[in-house]
Amino acid sequence: MTVPMNTSHSHFHALIMAGGKGERFWPWSRETRPKQLLPLFGKKTMIEMTVDRWRAFLPAERIWIVTNAAQARQMARLMPKFPRRNFIVEPAGRDSTGAVMLGCATIAARDPDAVMALLPSDHLIKDTRAYLRVMSGCFAAAQRDPILMTIGIKPTCPSPCYGYIERSKPLARHASDTIRTYRVRRFVEKPPPAKARRLVQTGRHYWNAGMFVWSAQAICEAFEKHSPIHAEGWRALQQNPRRYLAGGFLKLPKISIDYAVMEKARNIAMAEGAFDWDDVGLWTSLMSHLPKDSCGNCLKGQTLAVDTRNCLVLGGERMIATLGVQDLVIVQTPDATLICSAQEASRVREIVRRLPPKSNLS
Repeated sequence: MTVPMNTSHSHFHALIMAGGKGERFWPWSRETRPKQLLPLFGKKTMIEMTVDRWRAFLPAERIWIVTNAAQARQMARLMPKFPRRNFIVEPAGRDSTGAVMLGCATIAARDPDAVMALLPSDHLIKDTRAYLRVMSGCFAAAQRDPILMTIGIKPTCPSPCYGYIERSKPLARHASDTIRTYRVRRFVEKPPPAKARRLVQTGRHYWNAGMFVWSAQAICEAFEKHSPIHAEGWRALQQNPRRYLAGGFLKLPKISIDYAVMEKARNIAMAEGAFDWDDVGLWTSLMSHLPKDSCGNCLKGQTLAVDTRNCLVLGGERMIATLGVQDLVIVQTPDATLICSAQEASRVREIVRRLPPKSNLS
């Protein structure tokens, strides 16, 4: 499937954020192999699926990945045809604002008129056509006006696992056949379950998908206004990138783009994400997308499930047999096995943080 392009799209770019510590999908994931490097839904990894999705809209030379050196090497092996010059390598992790500034400034140095989509590398989106239709509308709006576009997903349940965006008045100026847009009243941190229910009941709150679209000029001005240290970094990268990456970049504070810019800015518009979306943040998230047996189990590898219900069992060459259990997550690798309650799947990172330092298991 290809989305038609025209010459006005020649300044559109996609910047994919590929970081992470590999905690949520342990023991499959490790620090050197976070979620985007896992083939969770077939033969291709999540990063390959993300790049393929955008290849339906943009040429490869305008798709960029900001990551660390170790992951860049792995991705280059996975995607040998991806342009090596389009890997933007952080010398050290400085949270999302550092990565955003580095990625956007790098693109802007090559295309001052760039309009960029900032994207996660590890989300599942099946309906590429619907997704790119919304993103195309966001590009057009961000190219026309100096706004910071964000994407809100209409919630299907009151989940405490996501941050929320509260919409305000519709923005008729940016509405089109492809997107519905609104002013943003506020961002809400991941709420406890009771508050999540209240938010969803208002009909004004959307899940924060962590996707943004803006022009190089708009995000540069946002740094100038709301995070001067990152604006200084932007200017330093234009002048002497090697010197800055070896020194100044390492002194940046660790802060998310939500805290540094988005929660402070007033020129924000939210587009309603009218497409299927799952950030696949937990082991149990896979159960919505993998085949199930008649008892609601997702089974892979050498498994034998007897009187077993609603379990995720991912084995390898050794047999995993279950008897008289329900609502469990069981994941086996050659060097580790995870067994946890499905209700506690969000706490897997606690195991990773208790593993011995410098262990091959982390």
